[in-house]
Amino acid sequence: MKRYKILIVCMILFAVTALLLSVSACTDDRITIEDYSWRFDTAVSGGKVTFVSEGNATAYPEATVVDGVLRAKDGELRAEFNGKVYSGTYSVFDRAPEAVNYNVKLFADEQSEYAVVAFTEYSDGTAAPTLVLSLPGEDGYAVYFTGFKEQ
Repeated sequence: MKRYKILIVCMILFAVTALLLSVSACTDDRITIEDYSWRFDTAVSGGKVTFVSEGNATAYPEATVVDGVLRAKDGELRAEFNGKVYSGTYSVFDRAPEAVNYNVKLFADEQSEYAVVAFTEYSDGTAAPTLVLSLPGEDGYAVYFTGFKEQ
């Protein structure tokens, strides 16, 4: 009788462990647009870097330097570029295993923009949170941001 009690206890422990492992595997640990504030890095149009942050100015001396930050919370966006503030909205339209895609409306005169948030992995093994904003239009821009945690 004692062996059966031990066997039942072991089976219960196994079942609880399996349940906990399966629940932890199902949690959504993808990066989202709200996880970070986003510092502007570069803007590319037609394959050419046209705007850069101060930190990238020496790498692209022909580009215009822009100071920018973007923040997102509860479906609302707030972007500031060289002191000019833009407000807009965003919503999730697709979740991939390692990224989240958004419909974005930030500039009133533009069509809907799209954004993707994911970690960029570098050859040295490090990774950084990255947001890429796609701006349609005549010139069409891909705007790159790096995530940071505010103090």
